[in-house]
Amino acid sequence: IGIKYLKNFKGILDLTHNNLTSYSGLESLTKLRALNLSHVNLPLVPDEVLLLPKLRVLFMDYCCLITLPKGLTDLKKLKYIGLQDHKISTLPVELCSYLYDMVEDRDFYENLQRIKFS
Repeated sequence: IGIKYLKNFKGILDLTHNNLTSYSGLESLTKLRALNLSHVNLPLVPDEVLLLPKLRVLFMDYCCLITLPKGLTDLKKLKYIGLQDHKISTLPVELCSYLYDMVEDRDFYENLQRIKFS
């Protein structure tokens, strides 16, 4: 996808409905502010996403996420994460208060009753 050519890109990178098997190079987009990975078959957040220091918005709606990494707390600029229709069954306890103001999908919180905390 030629990510290295987008090194100074600051906008929204839309990777919805893709079949990528690797997100290598994504971490080089150090100025990226918004990333859309919705409708992608991802059981885990790609490690490369956790290395985007300017990321403010992360859409992961309709993914097959089974958990979220506690490394999300390292994204200090992150203000919103979309998590509609997920499969999250475990969640690091450190993320509970961190996610509270970022997730607008109230179903996420209703489903917390079935989530195991680690």
